[in-house]
Amino acid sequence: MDAEAFIAHGTSLLQAFGHAVGKLAKLVEHAACRQAKFKFLRGMGTVHGS
Repeated sequence: MDAEAFIAHGTSLLQAFGHAVGKLAKLVEHAACRQAKFKFLRGMGTVHGS
């Protein structure tokens, strides 16, 4: 997919669902929390030998 098509799809996605997910800053906040959770879970797997 070329860059212009990617941006166009991303823009239409945010226009369609932006009210449900909130502003970009909130999305970044949610992504950071999710990353922290998965880092913790991966760490638990190494501690328990999984």
